[in-house]
Amino acid sequence: MAKELIRVEHLKKDFPIKKNTFRAKAHVKAVDDISFSVGEKETIGLVGESGCGKSTTGRLMLNLLSPTSGRVLFEGKDIYALPSADMRRLRREMQIIFQDPYASLNPRMRVNAIVGEPLLCHEPGLSRGARDERVNELLAKVGLDARYADRYPHEFSGGQRQRLGIARAIALNPKLIICDEAVSALDVSVQSQVLNLFQDLQQEFNLTYVFIAHNLSVVKHISDRICVMYLGKIVELCKKNEIFESPLHPYTRALLSAIPIPDPEAARNRILLEGDIPSAVNPPEGCRFQTRCPIKEKICEELEPEFADRGGGHFVACHKV
Repeated sequence: MAKELIRVEHLKKDFPIKKNTFRAKAHVKAVDDISFSVGEKETIGLVGESGCGKSTTGRLMLNLLSPTSGRVLFEGKDIYALPSADMRRLRREMQIIFQDPYASLNPRMRVNAIVGEPLLCHEPGLSRGARDERVNELLAKVGLDARYADRYPHEFSGGQRQRLGIARAIALNPKLIICDEAVSALDVSVQSQVLNLFQDLQQEFNLTYVFIAHNLSVVKHISDRICVMYLGKIVELCKKNEIFESPLHPYTRALLSAIPIPDPEAARNRILLEGDIPSAVNPPEGCRFQTRCPIKEKICEELEPEFADRGGGHFVACHKV
């Protein structure tokens, strides 16, 4: 792996369910003791069912949420221990692109103000003319005409709005971008265009991506490694080719078996999981997946499996592997 840019160590995030104003009745364990690292210029895909903790992990990595415990090290610095002034400076290096291109842009602001706002916040000495020129350059980078700078977000299509979000994210030349379901709200044809744009920008600006998605085909296209989450835990992490060719965790196998294929007559061993995802308020003992696992044994109900390297950087949390 390339030189490490960001490391997550034993990260936990619990959200209280309040019984009244003063006392929490219970806690939702959204992220529960996860660890991984991302190298410079690498793209790591974060996948899993809704509610498994993917988006929460992304926000924790940017210090948009405070953790219950654990650390996030950005270039060796614990971002939770930094003074506010240092954290503000560090925010130039890390950005996020949100899922909904309709909700993530201020409808009352024109494009030149939306894309230029990071420059206004972090480079206040920049003149108005220089800022407008930079905005025009950014619009060109994402495939939009500079004439659009005076328009409002409602005058654009969904794909164009997401391009505006990308332009805003790269305005300060960051090192890390969290892509939180950045293409899931777009049509399939537009998805491919935006994914190609992500790859072009990565080559040009030496970007590192954490790409959060549901669609495994999308993740396979853009990622170097893939991290599979289930109920707040990471269950498998390895290179993308390994996870598609030789998945080890039964949950990963079930996810891959659900990918639609264009040939209706092609034979497929579909793995159907029984039951529902357990509550994150009261997760099961032992392995989180044991209530739905088709190959579980007694030990799975009693002992939590270790998330360990099974060879060649292929990490899995399963007693049967």
